[in-house]
Amino acid sequence: MMNVSYATVGEKKFAMIPVDEMAIDTTYQRMLRNRVRKMIAEWDYSKCDVLTVSFRDDKFYVVDGQHRYSAAKANGVKYLPCQVLENMTQKDEAKKFVEMNTLVCKLSPFDTFNANLLLGDKIDTTISKLANKYDLSIGEDKGIVNGQIGSLATCRRIVKKHGAECFDWVLRVLHEARWHEIKTGHSSRIMYMLFHFYANNKSDISFLTSNVISILRGTNPSLLTASARVMYPSLDGDTACE
Repeated sequence: MMNVSYATVGEKKFAMIPVDEMAIDTTYQRMLRNRVRKMIAEWDYSKCDVLTVSFRDDKFYVVDGQHRYSAAKANGVKYLPCQVLENMTQKDEAKKFVEMNTLVCKLSPFDTFNANLLLGDKIDTTISKLANKYDLSIGEDKGIVNGQIGSLATCRRIVKKHGAECFDWVLRVLHEARWHEIKTGHSSRIMYMLFHFYANNKSDISFLTSNVISILRGTNPSLLTASARVMYPSLDGDTACE
């Protein structure tokens, strides 16, 4: 390990780590939130809690404290107080990242997605594989971007309850209807609608698929929802669409 002076408290090691020797492993780390901008603007070193880093491949990878690290770096800070973890693999770090952040604050589904891929989580691996199959991105924009799946929570529920076959059907129908070219085409509401249709008509789904695709090609998310509400005013938007 590089020349760093450590203080040991129990079984934990602490040190002032050079910011230039620290890095973020984006393989499993979440994207920076907007709140980092506020942290940069209101930076106060005295309020910076200890970060958790892992020494691997001659670098200190930030496991917990990405926003603090980024704000400090933007403000020209040279050293940060850190707890240093040793002998951890990239997968160990990903697991630690999820554990620490789950205990401290509620992570969004997207926060854990990349870490789960690295750890080999079956559900998220299935989602990633099928999203790639239909050239879809996965983000936190609620599906308002063309070709982007808008809700990981919905995807996870579909795969968990009805497996990869159902999720593949949902994405195939939307792809053949060309809804990947429409904003909100893969929103939570739309995917739930198709998920429930599949679940309720599974035995006849092969015969109904072409009709579903044809209907979707002749409309869009806004028109479909509006029409459903007119036809079934006593139901909420999601149920009416189903």
